[in-house]
Amino acid sequence: MFTQTAWLIKNLRGVLYFKEDKSVIDLAIRKFRYRNVGVPRWLAEEMGDKADKKPFVRIDYPFEEIRQFLESLNPTKEIETIALASCYLCPVITSLQDYKYLKPHAIDEIYAEEINDKDLKLHLRIADYSVTDFYVWATTSLYESVKCGKLEEHIRERAERIKKDEKRYWRVARESGGVFVAYLDISSLLTGISEMPEIASCAFGIVAAIILR
Repeated sequence: MFTQTAWLIKNLRGVLYFKEDKSVIDLAIRKFRYRNVGVPRWLAEEMGDKADKKPFVRIDYPFEEIRQFLESLNPTKEIETIALASCYLCPVITSLQDYKYLKPHAIDEIYAEEINDKDLKLHLRIADYSVTDFYVWATTSLYESVKCGKLEEHIRERAERIKKDEKRYWRVARESGGVFVAYLDISSLLTGISEMPEIASCAFGIVAAIILR
C-alpha cells in the first residue's frame, strides 16, 4: 500500500547490508534504537527472528513494476540493497568488513578517522540530504538518457555532481583513514537498454553508504 511506502520513506534511517560481518546487527540495534532500519527480504532470512524486532523493518520494492524490471537484470544482493535504498530515499548501512562487496558500485568515497555517535548522527542526516537532493534530477535524467541513448553521458555527469557534493562532509573528511561514506551508483546496469518503465527509475538514484565502526 502507498501509505506503508510513504511511512517507510519518512521513517527509515537506512537499509541494512551484511554478508559476513553479523556484528553490524548489534551495532545497528545500539545506534538506531529510536529509528527504523530496513531489512531486504533476502537478508531477513539470514537474521531470523531479529528481522522482526526493533529497530528493524522488513522492506520490499514499493511497486511490482520495479521488482519485475530489476529481476530482469539478474541483480546481486548488493544491487538489490542499493536499489531498495534508492526507492526509500535513504543510505545503505554496513560495516567496513562487508563494504568490500558494495565497493564495485562505489564512484566516490569519504575517508575519516574516529567517528563518535554525535558525528554519526549528524552525518546520517547529511547522507539523507545527499540522497534526496540528487533524487529527482538523478532518476528523471536517467530515464530520459536511457530513452535517448545517452546513458554514458548521464553517468559522467553523476560523477561530476558527486565530486561537488563531497564538501558536505568537511567536518570529518580526511585524506586517509577508513571509509566512512561512499557514493553508490548502479546506473551502469542499464547499459545497452533502450526501454524501461518510468517508475523503475526510482531504483537508480545515487545512494550513500554509511560504514559503521
